[in-house]
Amino acid sequence: MNTTQFYKLIEKFSKKETSASEQQIVDSLFKAFQKLNVQVEEHSKTERERIYYNISTKIQVPNIKPKAKHNYYTWATLASACVVALVVIQQLFFQTVVINTNRGEQKQVTLPDGSLVTLNANSELEYPKTFESIRTITLKGEAFFNVKRDTSKPFVVTSNGYTTQVLGTSFNINAKQQHDIFVSVNSGKVEVASKHNYNEKAVLVKDQQVRFSHQKLIAKYNHNSADYNAWTQRVILLKDTSVAELECILEDWYNVNISITDASLLSETLSGKFKNESLETVLQSIALIKHLKIEIHEDNTITISKKEN
Repeated sequence: MNTTQFYKLIEKFSKKETSASEQQIVDSLFKAFQKLNVQVEEHSKTERERIYYNISTKIQVPNIKPKAKHNYYTWATLASACVVALVVIQQLFFQTVVINTNRGEQKQVTLPDGSLVTLNANSELEYPKTFESIRTITLKGEAFFNVKRDTSKPFVVTSNGYTTQVLGTSFNINAKQQHDIFVSVNSGKVEVASKHNYNEKAVLVKDQQVRFSHQKLIAKYNHNSADYNAWTQRVILLKDTSVAELECILEDWYNVNISITDASLLSETLSGKFKNESLETVLQSIALIKHLKIEIHEDNTITISKKEN
């Protein structure tokens, strides 16, 4: 049973529409929940609190308060949700690897299957120590993937409520903005889809990109994909990039805090290319192009404002 089938079963169960065979599956899940509950109780109180905090940020468990003591469907629905939560707990906190990068830092990661990942600054990658039938990865932030081909084990990246599925390819995912995702394909083919609205999806091949926002497909593009992973070569490439986006890029790239004093600047765009340039050089160029005043303070804070005429 895959994840989609599982959730369909739970939905049918909550509506009392399960068949006899499906009911047996739910009963088995309930027994599994009881068994898993004992295993979790063996951990210390501090460890259980840490696990609960982490799982509460990753999965929505319904807040069900049974009205009757023998309300079997209510309790079974809760139990099924708990089974999902506890299985995820075991996978995420006892058999997984988490790689983080700070601002101004990039990391090269080799996954258990030999796939290579370049993790951009201020990002997080999470994956199991051993891949089973599906190679499932969780990404927060931005990364470039060079996936080792294995048709028997699909490769799925989850980020910001979207999934990117491939067999073997190279592609870039930018999920730095909450609720948004931007995917660019360098080789092979990928499918990007909303986890909450599967009708919102796109299939991409080389030099194609797609942007989603709030579970909706916003636009599909055709550009040179090398531009979108130029950061892996220590290149800041701006192509009609808004000042708001630039603010985030520079903060992560140089580990600084930027304050834009004039909100009207945020929507303005600029283009340029900077390879291994110092922060001062980048700021001077931006100030010249956009006629801006830039002040660098001792506390690692930068203020950007419009120049007075």
